[in-house]
Amino acid sequence: MKKGSVVLWCISMTAIALLCPCILLAETEIEFSEPIIVFSAPKGSAPGQFGYTSGPPPCYPSDFAIDQKGNIWISDAWNKRVQKISKDGHFLFSWEEPPGWGGGANLELDANDNVYVMNDEGKSGVKITVLNSDGDVLKSFLYSTLPIDRGTSKTLRVNADGDVYVFGRRAILLGSIGEIIQKLGDREIWTSPFRRTVLMSGTPRESHLNRYRYGRYERQGSKCVKIADIVIETQRFEAIDPAGNVFIFSYADPISERLKMDVYDKQGNFLTTTIPDCPKTRASNPEHADEFVTDINGNLYQMQVISPVFAGSNKDYVRIWKWPRVKN
Repeated sequence: MKKGSVVLWCISMTAIALLCPCILLAETEIEFSEPIIVFSAPKGSAPGQFGYTSGPPPCYPSDFAIDQKGNIWISDAWNKRVQKISKDGHFLFSWEEPPGWGGGANLELDANDNVYVMNDEGKSGVKITVLNSDGDVLKSFLYSTLPIDRGTSKTLRVNADGDVYVFGRRAILLGSIGEIIQKLGDREIWTSPFRRTVLMSGTPRESHLNRYRYGRYERQGSKCVKIADIVIETQRFEAIDPAGNVFIFSYADPISERLKMDVYDKQGNFLTTTIPDCPKTRASNPEHADEFVTDINGNLYQMQVISPVFAGSNKDYVRIWKWPRVKN
């Protein structure tokens, strides 16, 4: 390659990287800086507060997502609403769930920052409502679950193309009005608004070692087709970043505050990862502290729900932690 061509190629690649921050180069090591609290709120029903009941069953903020501008969407299950918080931690607005909804919404974002809100309506099925970034309803549809899937917790997944997947006892690919396009079997679905491909768990390869085989699937025409196989040392995923790296939350000790997160690239290779522990204020008797997401720049977030018994009426009940990604 001639010198002029090399210079032009370098300029072109630099421009692509600047214009498309979600495109991350292949890595062998990932590092994060010290975590910070980007949002905290007490228990309550006022704007920017979040509801709680000890149950049974217990009810507390159930899910969250980070859009491309860094805004935080949080499902306030007990108050039956979805709240939008700015990246600076200020309340923006809330979307109130229609009367009769059960609360406990599951949230997902697509590549256009539309928000997918899923509520399990029991025997009626699963209600999915799509909101734009201003909280306006774009569409709403009902997925009529089969008897085998009723009574089980369900998870919503949406990939970069806006394909909708629901996982209960099985994984289902849905159409735009809730019709079943494809039954994908008794498998768990993992994807992200940054990726077209979908990661789907299979059966244990060596169950005594907790090693599971995962298939990487891609939508081709009207079907979801396997394009690769990988094996990862766990069954539980937490997040997938823009580069396709898979984050697995494997351990958090509420006394020592140690956080262990294993990360694998999209081929299943283990990546050396540095994630600093949180300060001692982090795990003050957490009620729920295992929800993780990544944003478009690869930063890692965790939602922590602290039992109000320990938090007190005027103290933090919900916290969103952020680990800024260190650029290599």
